[in-house]
Formats: sequence, C-alpha cells, structure tokens
Amino acid sequence: MPIAQVSSKSQIVLPAELRRKLGIKPGDQVRIEVRGDEIVITPLTASAFERLKALGGPVWRGAAERIERDRDEWDR
Repeated sequence: MPIAQVSSKSQIVLPAELRRKLGIKPGDQVRIEVRGDEIVITPLTASAFERLKALGGPVWRGAAERIERDRDEWDR
C-alpha cells in the first residue's frame, strides 16, 4: 500500500502508482471527504464536453457559446 507524507505546508503528493491507476493528471480536481476516521480522495470526472474541449484546444474555443445559441434557436 503506497504511503504519502504530509509536508510542512500540510500538502501531500499522491503516489504515481495511484495517479496512473485512477487516471489523475496535473490540473485534475479531486474531492476530499472525511468518513469516520478516514480521508477519502475521489477523482472528479470532467463532463464529456470538457474532455472534448481539452482534446481540441483552440478548435473548441467558443463552442459552448455556439451550442447555447443553437439550443436557444431550437426552442423557438
């Protein structure tokens, strides 16, 4: 079982083995909960749109606004 150490700034580093297993990458967010006397760290999954946005970079810039505009037109 991997072990992490708490730094003088109260920070921990998630062991690489666990990051790889759970697909956690720099910039990802995690939820931290206290359950009884345990701390549970759960990776937050991005929405499908956020994953596509990350893949396309500049290609997707402004896509959310276009989708919102198109959706408003469909409702008419």
